[in-house]
Amino acid sequence: MAMHNFTDLITAYAWTSHDGRRSAIGKSIWQWYGKTKSVLVIDLCGFSKSSTDKASILDFLAVIRRMQAAA
Repeated sequence: MAMHNFTDLITAYAWTSHDGRRSAIGKSIWQWYGKTKSVLVIDLCGFSKSSTDKASILDFLAVIRRMQAAA
């Protein structure tokens, strides 16, 4: 994958519905920006509380990116 800009990668992840493509983008994000430890604090009216069991950090960032694009 040629793109290494974090915002471009998250945007691509946010708007891609093909599981194989999302997986490839996720691997690319981890390769370029992944860390063994991280902290994410977010409150979108209970979004994080209701979604933490079924979503990854990339899913959270994808939702935020879609909201930013809609604004």
